Amino acid sequence: LVKNHGQLETFTEGTGNAGNIIVTAKQNIEIDNGLITSASAGSANGGNIELTSTQGNIVMTNEPFVTVQANDSSGNAGNITVRAPSGDIVLADGDLFVNVSGVEATGGTGGSGQIQLAANNLQLTSMNVNQVNGSPLPVGNMTVTLSGSLSLHGDSRIFTTTRGPAPSADLNITAHDVHISEGSFLSTETTSSGPGGRLNI
Repeated sequence: LVKNHGQLETFTEGTGNAGNIIVTAKQNIEIDNGLITSASAGSANGGNIELTSTQGNIVMTNEPFVTVQANDSSGNAGNITVRAPSGDIVLADGDLFVNVSGVEATGGTGGSGQIQLAANNLQLTSMNVNQVNGSPLPVGNMTVTLSGSLSLHGDSRIFTTTRGPAPSADLNITAHDVHISEGSFLSTETTSSGPGGRLNI
């Protein structure tokens, strides 16, 4: 449990890679107004964030902030993986994102900066899950794999975007049902010369 502005963080601005953040629990993982981040601002790579509940749910509420970033870095951003193979993922009132920015950022060759979410059901309420590529190279794709339903409510968004010459990541969704309401959306976007990615449902 991470709550009340609690933080799990790894960071590098030198030549050594940032560490990975790996949380594995048999039952629920709860993030209530907490922050989990790994970032690079130097020549090294940012770390990965992996959250796995083997038999429970993963619940992030009350302005959770989960991110991997490469900011003006020649290293790669890490990946975000959230898995609840026997339960649900519930996200509300916060942000889960990848950001690769700056002229020097190399992005990756399709592997860095991925977001992977896997569960029975995924529910978003007033939540942003996004992947921003401002580097000259492609980043990894965003993949949502569910045996049940994907539900977005309260102006929730799942999207990828590019702010540079490289394409935005693809958004790949597998689910039995998809429910989108109250101004929510799924998208791949471009705000620069790079093309938008593919949206596959």
